[in-house]
Amino acid sequence: MKIEKFDRDNLKMLRPEIQSVLDMIKDEYGISLSIGNISFSSNRFTTRLTATIPGASAEEQPDEDDQFADLSAKILGFKKNPVGMSFKVARHTYTVKGLKLNRKKFPVSCIRDDGKKFKFGVDTVKIQLGMPGGTK
Repeated sequence: MKIEKFDRDNLKMLRPEIQSVLDMIKDEYGISLSIGNISFSSNRFTTRLTATIPGASAEEQPDEDDQFADLSAKILGFKKNPVGMSFKVARHTYTVKGLKLNRKKFPVSCIRDDGKKFKFGVDTVKIQLGMPGGTK
């Protein structure tokens, strides 16, 4: 069957076939590949491809490369890299997991003690960690 244009129905049919090809790569290289949501127009579709290493926990896979973490911290105005530091708000403890320079308002990624992920602004984290430069 030749596809003349992309639509919801033929992409539903195509998705399992794409996944089966990705599964062949999984068998050969031992990595897990999956496609995400598909967006499309009549002549093009896009999707996110996620590759993971089976058995590696999310804790072992950092949000950001270590070599850029210190530089990101300096760019955001931290004197010391806050990644790995923890702070307490109300009855929960938050641990800084990464810094995302492309997020202007909330560039600090944290994970709460119950595993839920949160984003914070730089000033909020500085205040909570007792670092100079945070404005109240």
